[in-house]
Amino acid sequence: MRPEDYVPPQAAARRGHEAAAPPPTRWQRVQGPLVMTGVVAAAVAWTVVTYTYGRRETSLYAGLLLGIGLAALLRPTWGMYFGSRWQYAQEPVPSRAAIVMTRFSGVVMCAAAVALSL
Repeated sequence: MRPEDYVPPQAAARRGHEAAAPPPTRWQRVQGPLVMTGVVAAAVAWTVVTYTYGRRETSLYAGLLLGIGLAALLRPTWGMYFGSRWQYAQEPVPSRAAIVMTRFSGVVMCAAAVALSL
């Protein structure tokens, strides 16, 4: 089973297949916080480098774009429903096309961050 196929026990119980959901491995439990810590560290480092060697007036925007772009690229299901998750009674399940579009927008945001800092 791939890490992105993991279904939390609460969501599995709501979907009716609680017995089919295996307990998460240690890596699955720490993967999310580690990935997001890496994303934040990369965005802060990019902001510092852009401020030091690039265009100082756009360094903060470039860092924010890079952070959001990396988060969308690495963990698309986290950011897809940001700001609208309250509208759903159950955990929403995104389609494959929605995940691909979110990852593509992450690539575009990362490219925009690089272009903005040059």
